[in-house]
Amino acid sequence: MATGTAGTTARDLNMQVKHTIARTLAYNTAGAATGVVVGAIPAGAIVTCWNVHVTTAFNAGTTNPIAIGTTGTGADVAAAASITSATAGAYSSANVAAAGARGALPSDTTIYVSYIPTGTAATTGAAVVVVEYAFIG
Repeated sequence: MATGTAGTTARDLNMQVKHTIARTLAYNTAGAATGVVVGAIPAGAIVTCWNVHVTTAFNAGTTNPIAIGTTGTGADVAAAASITSATAGAYSSANVAAAGARGALPSDTTIYVSYIPTGTAATTGAAVVVVEYAFIG
């Protein structure tokens, strides 16, 4: 995909619009316990908000934490406590990222989502994860 920046895979439309990266996550998504890539955000971008749309409730026996971060199991964009993944519905930040991801990103940054349940294994669960960001190139 053309990004407007040579040698990078971070998404930049080169327009004054809000950008998004998104992916689906299910209870059985391969690699979810160590984090799966949502997408890459270019250096200088500011994460403005995140949204998680739980389309099917996750049903692990004890906890069903979904976290969004700049590392595989990080939660610096969205802490697991912010997302009630055991209940279908839409969850979002109050138009800001968590403290660890505030401000302009110093370099191209990969965003991950993780699901690390406890208790009996989940047999259902699906969500769409969306991270919004602004970029002034």
